[in-house]
Amino acid sequence: MVLNMNLSISSSYQSLNEALAETDAQLHPSEAHGLLCGILCVDTRDQLPFKEWVAGAHCSDQADQAILALYQELHEQLVSGSFALQLYLPEDDETHLAKRAEALSLWCQGFLVGLKLAGVASHQINNDDVKEALNDLAELSKMQYDAVIDTEEDEVAYTELVEYVRVAAMLVHDTLKGMKHDYHEHI
Repeated sequence: MVLNMNLSISSSYQSLNEALAETDAQLHPSEAHGLLCGILCVDTRDQLPFKEWVAGAHCSDQADQAILALYQELHEQLVSGSFALQLYLPEDDETHLAKRAEALSLWCQGFLVGLKLAGVASHQINNDDVKEALNDLAELSKMQYDAVIDTEEDEVAYTELVEYVRVAAMLVHDTLKGMKHDYHEHI
């Protein structure tokens, strides 16, 4: 497989999925994105072995490049201060809602694991909004996505959950990094 590195990794969910298949860990693309996002909430100086945590002990050169590109893209989104973070989830028009809900659940799992691997312990967090957000993400990581049905009501709920998770991740990042933004208008 040849990965076109001229394209943003986020522009091709399938390309990342193929790249991750060339790793020992073989994470779901959403889970890998969440994991990297959680890591970046704590450390952006490349001191943590984020590639190993996403890929396992071995990965192809293409997978290594894809992981690094995704890490750099996420870093730029998180530090831009413009609420630019986009969760890496399957396209709405190409995937059944249950699969998208599963991907959102895996994203939350990855995010929480990334925080833990980067050294964040919940008892260290003093901000009540962040504690609540992390508790909500933990609940979403246990979502019963098999029960999700492709109805208009569930589509609306899913869209609202994606936005909540996106803003919650930025809140966690900015709080741990000491940045200040108004999140209430984005929830």
